[in-house]
Amino acid sequence: MTSVLTESKFIVNAVCVRVGESAGWVAEATDACARGVGEALGVGGWVHSGSDSPWPGDADERGDLVRSEVVTDQGEPLWAAGYSLSLMAKGDRFIVELSVAAGSDDVGVRLPEHRVSLTVWPGRVGDVSSGEVDGVVGAVVRAWGPAMVSASTSPVKRMERRGGWQVVGGYRLWLADGVVSVGEVARGVGVSRVWGGVLLSVPDEWHHEQVAAAMARTRELNGWDELPH
Repeated sequence: MTSVLTESKFIVNAVCVRVGESAGWVAEATDACARGVGEALGVGGWVHSGSDSPWPGDADERGDLVRSEVVTDQGEPLWAAGYSLSLMAKGDRFIVELSVAAGSDDVGVRLPEHRVSLTVWPGRVGDVSSGEVDGVVGAVVRAWGPAMVSASTSPVKRMERRGGWQVVGGYRLWLADGVVSVGEVARGVGVSRVWGGVLLSVPDEWHHEQVAAAMARTRELNGWDELPH
């Protein structure tokens, strides 16, 4: 059957509950994530979106770049608010954008302050394997140590209408140990223990209505609403 997971793009989102990461820590987590995603999808040549300059190979230079991302209107550092940056990479089959917000002294109230987002555009619709999607999810988990990671599409996200601290759905949903308890799941939802948590997955050929319904039923069966924060 034809995969509809990548009708035009797929989106990987991560939510973290830590606070106060240093610029150096954010830089190295970003670098580890970029390298892991690059290995999974065969992309490279990461470029800093704000300056179109290459992502530095030197750790000190990476830290300096991250520090430069947060300033007041007067150009003074505002490190307590955290750092945000975006990188882009290309390969033979994919274009990838990696966006990071981390380092704030506040975990976030209505919305998480510490989050990572990857948007992956395939050169041809559906030209991505389950293993490649899992590889991207794993790269994000290993680099950031988040509470939750999801891999989804825009149609699924529109149907779910969930975000922020809410437990979402998607074709893949990874939840860290201790975040929620995973018991019964909806029919067709796979469960595996990996990367220090639980990975829920649905068949890539499922249409977005099936994905949203199965994940909604799984949330209902487990009583999930929001991540503890």
